[in-house]
Amino acid sequence: PIDIRALSAVSHSAKQIDMLLWLAYRLKSLNRRYLIRWDKLQEQFGASIARPRKFRESFAQDLKELGEIFEKQLPVSISETGLTLFPCNPADYFIPPKPKLL
Repeated sequence: PIDIRALSAVSHSAKQIDMLLWLAYRLKSLNRRYLIRWDKLQEQFGASIARPRKFRESFAQDLKELGEIFEKQLPVSISETGLTLFPCNPADYFIPPKPKLL
């Protein structure tokens, strides 16, 4: 499951929707930090961008915009090598809160 409010917030960008769904899937199965190299990320999200530097800049900007829709900072880190994902509770980011009973 994923919080529809998060999807609505990025509905203007197919790439950001893909990144959001991908992050939700990847983060739920982590039990240790995991590095994904830039070339692999580019295969997944930027095959149409020829220059690796341009892809990294574009990906970083999209990730920044994704991070702005959550109250907590996304458990990721960007480096020269790639994107590192850190273990977390995906429910904190992607699953909508249960409604409070009155």
